[in-house]
Amino acid sequence: MARITLAQWKSANVKRYKDLRDEVKLLAVVDGIDHDSIRLREMREIARIAKLHGINIKE
Repeated sequence: MARITLAQWKSANVKRYKDLRDEVKLLAVVDGIDHDSIRLREMREIARIAKLHGINIKE
């Protein structure tokens, strides 16, 4: 499994990252999570989804 940073994954998957980011933000708002918490949740969710695709993102 490849080990890359989030920045490397983002630059290689810009469209997918933006889609995921928007989806996670929408879920956070629906769940009643304040905007300060969105960034951390966003990173965890992106790392989780990337892992499903065989990409291991360092947190």
